[in-house]
Amino acid sequence: IQKAKAAAFREKTLTTGPAMQLFLTPPIPETEALQIWLTIIEASTSSSPLNRKASMEKTIAYIHACSTPNHSHQVVIVGTIIHLNMDNYYYPACSRIVNGKQCRKKLSFAADSTWHCTRCNLATATCEYRYALHMMVEDRTGTIWETTFEDVALALLGVSATSLKEQSKSTNDSWNIIKHGLFHTYRCIFSVSPTTYKGKEQLSCTIHNITGAEQDSDHAELVVAFLEASE
Repeated sequence: IQKAKAAAFREKTLTTGPAMQLFLTPPIPETEALQIWLTIIEASTSSSPLNRKASMEKTIAYIHACSTPNHSHQVVIVGTIIHLNMDNYYYPACSRIVNGKQCRKKLSFAADSTWHCTRCNLATATCEYRYALHMMVEDRTGTIWETTFEDVALALLGVSATSLKEQSKSTNDSWNIIKHGLFHTYRCIFSVSPTTYKGKEQLSCTIHNITGAEQDSDHAELVVAFLEASE
């Protein structure tokens, strides 16, 4: 049996998933009888998860193993944010309203010292900064890099990208904001898409929503205290 979780609680059980595979060996009468029985059971029995919320959740190892080229999908994991990449965590965005929605296109700084939007084909003297924050999330099976944008990053850090950019001039102030989003566990809904970077295939993961999960606050405080003491 591959990709199934074994457990022993009152009795031995196997927790299966879409990626599980069952191989019947060796070719003896007992395994042939089991194959016939499984075929009959599969045709006449339907199974359903005991907990629909839990059944939607995947592990990071599952994402790495089961994501395929040319196929995008949404997944849910419960993981801990262990690192925030604060290099280029924001971008200048167009704040014009187009068809009832903010444009949000990345602006380019022109030679005449104005910001130019290629979508709106207009220039402006000022811009709004929005998050494009890269973070590393960890669960018991591994780590994965994910990207999140303004709404989720704002909920995570509690301040806008523009405000954090200004406060980053003070190292202590910016660190207090950054550590607010670290070492807490969240239930993350994100999309996974295959992409190619420098000729290598990799996964592009974008978080669309996060909600608080049960977390060990004492553990988080210890980790933050350790990092502060190491500075």
